[in-house]
Amino acid sequence: MRKLGAWIRIIRLQFYPMTFMAYCLGAVWAWRMDGVFHGPSFFWGYGVLFLMELATVIANECWDIETDRANRNFSAFTGGSRVLPEGLLSRREALAGLLSSLCLLAGAAGVLALRVQPGGWRSGAAVLAGVVLGLGYTVPPLRLVYRGLGEAMVGFTHSFYVILCGWLFQRGSLSGCGSLAAAGLPLFLAVTASICLAGIPDRTADSSVDKRTLAVLLGSRRAALLASALTALALAAGLAVPSSGFNSGSLSWLAWPAACHGGLVLALTGRFLASGDYDRPINPLMAASLSYILWFAAVPLAFAWP
Repeated sequence: MRKLGAWIRIIRLQFYPMTFMAYCLGAVWAWRMDGVFHGPSFFWGYGVLFLMELATVIANECWDIETDRANRNFSAFTGGSRVLPEGLLSRREALAGLLSSLCLLAGAAGVLALRVQPGGWRSGAAVLAGVVLGLGYTVPPLRLVYRGLGEAMVGFTHSFYVILCGWLFQRGSLSGCGSLAAAGLPLFLAVTASICLAGIPDRTADSSVDKRTLAVLLGSRRAALLASALTALALAAGLAVPSSGFNSGSLSWLAWPAACHGGLVLALTGRFLASGDYDRPINPLMAASLSYILWFAAVPLAFAWP
């Protein structure tokens, strides 16, 4: 039971719903365009993305173990699952889990490529790109987060990439998805803002192993200011992009509660900045920022529903 609990912890299921909602947005938008919904492609496609995210999370645990050991500000939102530093699983066991998830991913991707018609090869190429980006977040030789590119990569994969996978797995082609891609901009900005904030409690530990997050490169104060700007820009982009749904007749009223939620994030960030104490957990701010992201998936999803 202890091992089972450790495996459940290392998966970090609290971060998967966001990916699922963005994936649904792409699939529902494709359904809206041609009136055809391919159930097997949808479910196999999400299985592929789930396994891809699982492999990425486990890889992060394996290659971030030194910074996780040094981290004293860990929480449910930052600092990893703590399974490896606490000795609940060994790195060898985690690597075996990573290999198993990649094998399952390869099998699921093969089935998906056979079911998506036409252009199954395009889905295979998209999956391969996602695996490279996901594992490349921490795994050598790319190690994007150690090169100052981690936040942008997470923002991209959890917005544009996942949305376009939902479309591609349904239609077999990216043709005609321009307005859908535009809907990913507010989501990209909101996700990047949250990831930028998440690096602040980890800054001291990350700096000790030369992990170059934006919080390390810019400093905690500037990283928080950047996150505030991205938070505000996310709502502005949502209002400006027609496919976001915020400026559609029936859903325009949702701009007000989203703006209030964004205001809460900005207020909490302002209080954090005013405190001058940056080397500490920021759980209320992280909870507000992560839940703010949901507006930019849920509202476009409601707008796209046929």
